[in-house]
Order: sequence, then structure tokens, then C-alpha cells
Amino acid sequence: MKKIVVFGDVHGKQDCMYSTALRCNANLVLQVGDFETVRDEADLPFFPSPQQYKRVKDFKGFYQRGEVPLPTVFIGGNHEAFNVLEPLALGGELLRNLHFLGRAN
Repeated sequence: MKKIVVFGDVHGKQDCMYSTALRCNANLVLQVGDFETVRDEADLPFFPSPQQYKRVKDFKGFYQRGEVPLPTVFIGGNHEAFNVLEPLALGGELLRNLHFLGRAN
């Protein structure tokens, strides 16, 4: 049986999101905005957020490993490092197991 878990607004706390999904024995994660694809300090100028929230969070580790632990589909929110997502404007795989749906209206 397939088990899909849905998360919204994780704001860079992917470690918590994936540990919860794994405890739920999920097969697929759907993340519906504000995933925060900040890889390192160089992405922060492209990350629209109040200054007190501009910092590198959990995504850096996943980016360095090149994968996330569960198949994940995510929808961009208003708090993303848009320089990272722009090359995938039509959607695509950002990392192994991590698929961005692209820009949609």
C-alpha cells in the first residue's frame, strides 16, 4: 500500500519533515510550498525573507549528499532560493528523489 504524507511550509526544516515521514512509513512526500532550497550563503541574496530568517538550514546537507531519503514532490512557495529553482521553471529533478513541479499559475 502506498502511503503519501503532505507537508506545508517546512521553512528549511527538512530533517524534521523526513524523520516524521519515515516514522509514518511514507512512500512519498508531497511538500506544498516554502520548502526553502537554500544550498549555502551564496543563495541568501536570492531568498526573499525577512533578514532574521535568512540563514542556511537543513537543505544544505541534502544538497551536499545529492539526494533526499524519500521520493518527494514539492511546489515552490514564496520563500525559496529562486536562483536554484529558475533552471527548473518547467519542473524537474533538483536532487535524486526530489522533484520540483515548476512554476504554475
